[in-house]
Amino acid sequence: MSREDRTKKVARPFSKEKSRFRGELWRFGERDAFEVQWQKLLEREEGRREKSSPASAGTAPEEPSSSWGSYAHFDQYTSGAWRERELLISQSGSRELSLDGGQIHKDMVVVAEDVDLSLQRRIRSDHSFLAQRLRIDLCRGSRLKFILQLESGRAILSALRFVLAEGALLEIILSQRELEMSRLELDLQLQGEGSSAAAFLTCFGHGGQHLDCRVRQYHQAGSTESRLRLKTALEGRAYSVFGGRIVMEESAMNGRASQKAEHLMLSPEALAHSMPELDIRTDEVSCSHGATVAPLDEAALFYLGTRGIRRAAAKQVLREAFLGWIS
Repeated sequence: MSREDRTKKVARPFSKEKSRFRGELWRFGERDAFEVQWQKLLEREEGRREKSSPASAGTAPEEPSSSWGSYAHFDQYTSGAWRERELLISQSGSRELSLDGGQIHKDMVVVAEDVDLSLQRRIRSDHSFLAQRLRIDLCRGSRLKFILQLESGRAILSALRFVLAEGALLEIILSQRELEMSRLELDLQLQGEGSSAAAFLTCFGHGGQHLDCRVRQYHQAGSTESRLRLKTALEGRAYSVFGGRIVMEESAMNGRASQKAEHLMLSPEALAHSMPELDIRTDEVSCSHGATVAPLDEAALFYLGTRGIRRAAAKQVLREAFLGWIS
């Protein structure tokens, strides 16, 4: 075999990998055009329903083989630490959005019209670094309660985007504990008239942990409403950063938005920094923002001490009462 032939033989597998990689890059770029992609998913789901309906097939549709119930799992891409999925959920109920291995996750979910859904994701990571990028589209009239629990890990990066159509309702409950370093980017886009979103976030940091939370409430339609409330408890040398931004476009007439950040300092070395912003581009809207930083109430500590509770235990009781407000 000549040297040229040997070179071609060795390079052939690498050519295939290069072509596949180029294709994946193109596919990844296309997915940024989410509206087009979602329309394709909806059309494919409609075609799947027609094929499995009793009227067209003459037999009862097959039972779903997944714990998700009635849903469409269109695509999944796996490469080493990378996991990627696209889901369309068309049945009401309660589901768990799991993380199946890997360190980098990208999930895109569509909640169909008039679906009442509860989604939960719990993260306990042993990796030194874990990143998740999640986008959820709520179609017209859908309702979603999303619960995210970040319970342990070295460093976790979370980028969450929620897009609400006309009349969609969203509730987010997020809690962070035992994280050495975390960065949360929450983007709420209210694109449909009458849509509403409420986000409740709690964070606990101790030692030298660093917690970073950035939120944007983006109103693009009339009569929309968004609410954000953040509570952070810090002890030791923990450091918390919060950046909140409310944007009211010209088309967001009669919109309402509020955000409030509360920081409880359990030690003099802890540090909290809040940066709320308002970007109002129209009249006839109602917006508010606020931030507070305060130590533990000494009167409450004294009261618990008179009931025989040691100071360290009393601190823990007050901390949990502060963070356990979610309802």
